[in-house]
Amino acid sequence: MEKQNVSLSIPKQLLKRAKIIAASQDKSLSQFLRESLEQKVREETDYNKARKRQLRLLKKGLDLGTGGQVKTCRDEQNAKDLAILNSQADRLNEEATDILSYQVLP
Repeated sequence: MEKQNVSLSIPKQLLKRAKIIAASQDKSLSQFLRESLEQKVREETDYNKARKRQLRLLKKGLDLGTGGQVKTCRDEQNAKDLAILNSQADRLNEEATDILSYQVLP
């Protein structure tokens, strides 16, 4: 890949911190900045691809197997959902307690 030199104007403190990080990773500042920029560009590109893919899915819609017809009213569905939650309440509470036990509070 062909390279081109560029001039950057960045705060001295940021430059100092970047040099420290680069040195801790046994990299030159140039390599560290190049890799950081490549990662940022890759993330932005990946994000845009994922965003476009999700927007296409939203426009197309998903087949929920209902043939476009809602067969239950909201109250019936809420009652079914509540029954499912109640049947799983003990397990869900145990899982939540386990997760909370790993959190560090200030």
